[in-house]
This record gives sequence, C-alpha cells and structure tokens, in this order.
Amino acid sequence: MARTTVAWICWSLCVSLCLREVASKTGLCEVESGQSNIILDIEESRGDAIDQKTVPEELPVSGDPQNETTLELIFPGRQPRFKLNGKKLQLLEPLDRDDENLSHVVFQLSCTVKQTNKKRTIPVIVRVSDINDNAPKFINTPYETTVPEDVIMTK
Repeated sequence: MARTTVAWICWSLCVSLCLREVASKTGLCEVESGQSNIILDIEESRGDAIDQKTVPEELPVSGDPQNETTLELIFPGRQPRFKLNGKKLQLLEPLDRDDENLSHVVFQLSCTVKQTNKKRTIPVIVRVSDINDNAPKFINTPYETTVPEDVIMTK
C-alpha cells in the first residue's frame, strides 16, 4: 500500500510539472503587445547602406527562435526586402523612399512553436521614413521678377 501511495504521489508530481511546462508555453508565437499585427519603423537608406535598424529593433513575438520557435518571413508575390537574424530584420538591399515612392513594406511573419508544431502567421508593416537625402531641383532657372520701389510692406 505504501509503495502504491509513493508511486501515485510521484506520478501526480510528474504530471503536475509537465502540465505547468505546457501551460507556460501557451503564449509562444503571440505578439507581445496583444495586437494582431506588428508595426515597425525604419529610415530609408543613406546611399547603399543596409545596416539601419528597425524601431523596435526586435520583432515583438514571444519565444526564443533558437530553442522554442521557428521564424520565417513571407513576401507573397514579391522580392524579399529583409532577412531574419534571430528576431531582428536585416535589409537585403537599400531602401529609397523617393525613388520607389515607398512609404511602407508589408509582409508576413510565420512563427511555429517547435514543441507542438503550432503555426501562426502575423502581418508585419514596416513604415519607411524619409531622411531628406535629395536636394531640391529648380526648373527653368534663373527666376526673375521686379518689385516696384513704392510697394508698401504689410504683415
């Protein structure tokens, strides 16, 4: 009888610990803000630079991509603009907001929980900000005008 009780206690403890481990993993692949999508910001490239960071720097998705989750970027019907380095996005080519009339880049993040193979697809929007890298262009210069001397200045 004592052996049965000890065995039952050990089994109950083991089940309890296993359930606690599973319960703590239910939040994997969730957006940390609780939103259904991710919005990041990045500056357009200066020349051929591709080393600018997003804000925030890391994708706000719960789970460690080394041990707990697998992350993949999906660019349906177009060339990828980023690659993943852990949870950080790295540009593959320079971004020129003016030349490409580019205000944002939209793609999807696929996140798979390694332990359960549960997969979630999260929309990602990266807003591209302008760095004012193009000088103004004046057409039909020089400009000429005349101002009469008897003009009254007003506010």
